[in-house]
Amino acid sequence: MSLSPSQIDALTEAVSIGVGRSACSLSDMIDRWVHLHTPSLSVCNPGGLCDALDSDGGPYDTAVVLEFAGEINGRAMLAFSQQSGAELARIFGNQVQRDSGPGIDQSAILEEIGNVVLNGVLGSIANLFEIGFAYQTPCIRTAAHAYDMMALKCPLQATCSRFCMVSDAVFEVAQSEISGSLMLSFCAGELATRLDGLQLTVE
Repeated sequence: MSLSPSQIDALTEAVSIGVGRSACSLSDMIDRWVHLHTPSLSVCNPGGLCDALDSDGGPYDTAVVLEFAGEINGRAMLAFSQQSGAELARIFGNQVQRDSGPGIDQSAILEEIGNVVLNGVLGSIANLFEIGFAYQTPCIRTAAHAYDMMALKCPLQATCSRFCMVSDAVFEVAQSEISGSLMLSFCAGELATRLDGLQLTVE
């Protein structure tokens, strides 16, 4: 599956809007300024996923994975190296524990951060296509397991090939800059139909 420059621009803008909204939500969570941006975005097939992720600052150890369904089915992932994940969880965890008390572990904090970011991005893409998504509960996985999940076809779309988008994700919070990677995996046929419709609307 190949995209036109205008289609790539539309998806890139949707992702940028989504991470901007997510940053606002994260700021509200910890009552501190959070800036999140995705300076680059690349597209690939599942076979090129690991190379694309590694070129965005990998290798990664931990990932939050969110499955979504609707008129487009797929999975979304936010991945971190061990050091980046620990630092992000520490910054957010300090504030969360002040508000809610001790006992919240790193995995739960990263899962909530991932949930906010991935929902924000997917919500923006849903708005672009004027559709809705149903989301499953996000889950923490090792990066290796998450890579495999992202390449897998969705159970209800066994004949549909996958189309992947990868972007580095940079968090700026508490005088720290923390890097991760955002990855989206769609059913290629369903995405192509929506993109074609978007192109016709623009024309």
